[in-house]
Amino acid sequence: MNPNMDRFYFSNTKVLIADTLPASSNITRQTLFDLGVRDFTITKSVDETRAQLEKDHFDIMISDAYLMDECTAPIVSDLRQGNLGKDPFMPVIALTWEPTIEILQDLGTAGIDQMLTLPISANKISQSLSSLIERRKQFVVTSRYIGPDRSKRDNQYAQQVPRIKVPNALRLKVTGDDGGVSAEEVLQTVQHQRVERYAHRIVYTIGKIAGLINDKNAGTMKTWMTDLHCTAIELNKRITGTHFQQHQMLGDTLLEVVERNLDNDRPNSKEIETLQQLALSIQVGFTPEPTLMIDAEQDISSNASGSIAA
Repeated sequence: MNPNMDRFYFSNTKVLIADTLPASSNITRQTLFDLGVRDFTITKSVDETRAQLEKDHFDIMISDAYLMDECTAPIVSDLRQGNLGKDPFMPVIALTWEPTIEILQDLGTAGIDQMLTLPISANKISQSLSSLIERRKQFVVTSRYIGPDRSKRDNQYAQQVPRIKVPNALRLKVTGDDGGVSAEEVLQTVQHQRVERYAHRIVYTIGKIAGLINDKNAGTMKTWMTDLHCTAIELNKRITGTHFQQHQMLGDTLLEVVERNLDNDRPNSKEIETLQQLALSIQVGFTPEPTLMIDAEQDISSNASGSIAA
């Protein structure tokens, strides 16, 4: 056992272990017990794990990559997106017998903190816990991902995405130190950044749709419209309570236009023009320091609604 772990106090830590195999979960449990953990919840299926996350608050989740042949990546993704559980920043360690590229990609893009190979050992888990407590990666927010930053910071796009120090329930429990992070402020920051990323995604996608009309982009109209539809729904869902909510009308109008063109292989020029006008307004309105465009938004909304009856 790592001697440095003696300075951490695990007696009040609540751990969720999600593992179908009793032999495997017992080893994980015993390893944590030796560290001082006494409060365990063990689940064996995806549904059971989801139910426990909704029911209770945990300081860390240690989960097999598959529970009864069902991948656990959607659980982690829903957790990070704030659609499941009580703490979107809860540390998550994934376990796997075989770390294939597919498993690493699925769980990595879902937002896990770390991946450990089975069988587990006291040294592996103590090193992992020590890293999460003292050197946890900061989070990034994109239109499709919320989780630890694994990007190479020499990448130009990665440099433009701010990193966020998030609350760490595990660190707080074992050290008594919250790291000087306000959960409320971080949640608000994540919410604002997420809306910004949705706006950027919308502008990008509308550009692809306009280019597709002129045979300048790859893909199909159905693919890009579906992507735009999903992003518009998320934008409208998340915009309330942010400093962008004054532009709710833009989101509503966009959704109207997209929904009436979802099954249209080639929207007419008026519809494409409306989408481009919306993209321009969104690009300006959803900047970090938004410019007020209420009159312009009303004009665009009026024109878009008028075209419904046309």
